[in-house]
Formats: sequence, C-alpha cells, structure tokens
Amino acid sequence: MLVKRAAVYIDGFNLYHALKILGLEEYKWLNIRALVENFLPSSQYESPNITYFSAYVHWIQESMARQKRYVAALQAVGVNPVLGTFARDKEYSCDACGNKARYYVEKTTDVHIGVSMMQDACKGHHDLLMLVSADSDFAPALHLIRKSFPSIELKVLVPPAQQGSKALRKEVGAKNVSHIKHIHVQRSLLAREYQVVGRNESIIRPYIYDPLPMSDDKRTKLQQVDAMFESVERKPRSD
Repeated sequence: MLVKRAAVYIDGFNLYHALKILGLEEYKWLNIRALVENFLPSSQYESPNITYFSAYVHWIQESMARQKRYVAALQAVGVNPVLGTFARDKEYSCDACGNKARYYVEKTTDVHIGVSMMQDACKGHHDLLMLVSADSDFAPALHLIRKSFPSIELKVLVPPAQQGSKALRKEVGAKNVSHIKHIHVQRSLLAREYQVVGRNESIIRPYIYDPLPMSDDKRTKLQQVDAMFESVERKPRSD
C-alpha cells in the first residue's frame, strides 16, 4: 500500500477553548503530534507535517510564560509553531454600569492557516491536508482547494465538545470529519520534561498542568460528552 503524505493545521485558540470546556488543566499540556496520529495511522500515512497556529497573550505575563513553555515543548516533538499577534479591539461600554473597556482580539491566525493550506496545496507535496478546527471561517479556503486541487484529500478534525461546522462538513464530506474525544486527549499528553530544540536547557511542565486523580463523577461526565458528540457524528446528514 502506498503511504500518503499529510500536512496538519492546528487552530490553536479553537482547540484551547475546546479543551477548557473539558475542565481539566492537565489537558492543556497536550501532545498535538500524538493526538493527530490517533487519526492518521502509520500504516497509511507518513509522519505528518504539523503546524500549530496561535499567538501569545502578551498582556498577561504568567499566561504568556506558560504559552512559551508549551510552544517549546511542541517544537521538541516536531510541531512547527506559527505565531500571530493580538490587537486592541474597539472600545465597549457596559450597559449595566457604563464602564468602558477595550479587549484584545487575535487577528492573524485564520489568515495564516488559510494561506498555509493554499501554499501547500500549490506545492503538491502532500496527499492529505487536515484542518483541526470547528471554525466555519475556513470553509472558503477548503472550497478553493477542493475545486483547484481535486486530487488532494481534505479532512477536518473537530476539537472536543464541539459539534463542528456544517460549512466545513459540506466542503470535505461527512466521512472526512472526525471528532476528538476526551479519551484521545487523555492518551496524548506531553511528558513532564523536554530538551529545548537547539539549546542546552530543559522545559518543565507548569505545575498547574500536573495530572491529578480524576473523580468518578468527572469521568462519567466526560464519557457523556463523548457519547453525545459520537451520536452527532454518526447521525445521517442531509448535506
């Protein structure tokens, strides 16, 4: 059997917010390579080229420090980071108290992912392009690739506790949409320590990501979430 070449594009914030729903801090110390390889068996695919798209929350120093440690750990397992930027959004007023505030909005990740997918499709180095996101904003990019490069296989991997986008499913086909379940995440955590790529130092997992014993109640709730989205995945689609 001919082994296929795959490229994977991780929508970092979409995945992060999905992991927050699961309610376990340790899941944020996720080995994205191990996670993706659950869905790309080595008997069918070469070791995939994986790119992680995100941005540092530079206005919260403690969070940014954890992000930098996490990105370095991902690099240690062969994941390529592409980092965008945040910009301050327009000023908002609270209807209740009248206070005003500006919020930071991530501006470049979607563009970076769409451009990277199109560039890779043009180069013709991969048989499969896989998007890890539930964001319907990527539908136009998938549509263009599907029409321009019909020989390239397209897949979408939906982050946990999300139903996914009908627009994305329409572009790749229901059979090419898979859902990440909590058990996939649980089995794909990074190790406690890694060597920094190109430097003589180590990365240590932040203590807040240290695994803790899971209660029976929490385990049951996560299994229920998996079962709910598994039923959605199996339900026949009219589109």
